[in-house]
Amino acid sequence: MIIPLPALIRYWCTRPLLVFTVLTLFTTVSVIGCHSTGAITSDMPAVPVVKTFTHSSALVFQRSITVLQRSGYIITVSDAAAGIITAERYSTLDQSDKPLPEKQKMSAGESFLVFISFVLLFGFIIMLFADSSKANDDKKTSKERNEQDHHRHDDSAENMQTVESFRYVLTLRIHNEGARSTSVHATVTKVTVSNGTPLRTAAINSSMITDGFFRLLTDELTFAP
Repeated sequence: MIIPLPALIRYWCTRPLLVFTVLTLFTTVSVIGCHSTGAITSDMPAVPVVKTFTHSSALVFQRSITVLQRSGYIITVSDAAAGIITAERYSTLDQSDKPLPEKQKMSAGESFLVFISFVLLFGFIIMLFADSSKANDDKKTSKERNEQDHHRHDDSAENMQTVESFRYVLTLRIHNEGARSTSVHATVTKVTVSNGTPLRTAAINSSMITDGFFRLLTDELTFAP
């Protein structure tokens, strides 16, 4: 049902409390939104994760290959002389680290504004329930029409479903530090794939991948000679 513009204007003008409630809620949501998202950074610079082992570089290289294969990675580069290993695997989960927002305390005035907004919202809900009894027939007709449109939308959505996955490339650089000390530098690259087509490639921080690898490698080298 389309409401004529003059009738809509009269409806709002005869309900100043409703107008004030909407404006107050909009201001409150804006204030809360600024507090909750102000400290979020859009990107986190990717940095290599480094861990040092008290084993020879040859042994660390060999056991790294073993850990990667057991973890389901496909080895694409294995250069023992250069100390470089590249492996990749697919996943439907986004395993990149996400920045966490810093919570900021609201001032007394902002807290009062939130309180008033909730009080007005309660009154606004009561007004909605009072007006809803006048339009039951229109809502029923609109609901039936929406259900028909929803079924048509579902049918078209099934035919246009997008399948997204991620390819994670783990690169290891193994350096001989001397005196049976070997350092391993791990970096992760994420390739976003949509319906089999690579879309975006970016270096990321992924503690899930790097910490998991180093934990398994440490266990593998625990009883190594």
